Amino acid sequence: MPEIYKIQRQKEGKTTIAASDTAQPLYKVTAPTALTDNLAGDGAGLLSNGVYYYKVTYILGDGRETEAGTASGGVTVADYTANGQVALTTIPTATNFNDDNKGQKVVARKIYRTEADGSTYKFLVKIDDNTTTTYTDNIADGSLGEDAPSTLIGWDIPFTKLIITALDTNSGYVYLGGSTVDSSDKTGEMLIQGATCDPILYGNMKEVWIAGTASDVVQYRYEQ
Repeated sequence: MPEIYKIQRQKEGKTTIAASDTAQPLYKVTAPTALTDNLAGDGAGLLSNGVYYYKVTYILGDGRETEAGTASGGVTVADYTANGQVALTTIPTATNFNDDNKGQKVVARKIYRTEADGSTYKFLVKIDDNTTTTYTDNIADGSLGEDAPSTLIGWDIPFTKLIITALDTNSGYVYLGGSTVDSSDKTGEMLIQGATCDPILYGNMKEVWIAGTASDVVQYRYEQ
């Protein structure tokens, strides 16, 4: 079982690095922006009278969830017997920077909501795609779920290895680090010609950038 688990936790992908040390994200997760909330105008609903706010999270292909994003502007239910549902629009979608790595790809989103006049965000609904931008909320406060995450979920067992192998044969070097990584920052420096780097520890692996001295297609794998 441990070996099966290890294989399941290996996430593979590929990316093209640019020449001249141009840094680009190899692994980067950004919390969602705010959605728009307005009364739906669909008659009576299950929401109570009061003010409501919403937040969204992204779900990655490997099951990890981002922290909750920016709060919505807020909507007031004044009379739930006449106008007690909320229309959510412009629900944020993620721009997947690397669709080759399904573990990094955003495949779903979760919406969290406060109770009437509350401040704690609780689970409302999961949208199992990265395309839908509308939802009508008709869920009572008592039916809300768990609290929204304040940090990335699933990072308590961080990836500890990042293994890179070149697919092409251009000569040069690959550099790993933050968004300013370049040839002067030789964190994780390695030959690009079919070489494999030593394991590199990146903590919670929320953000890793890559740069190179020659344009090349690079294959990589994360392991836990």
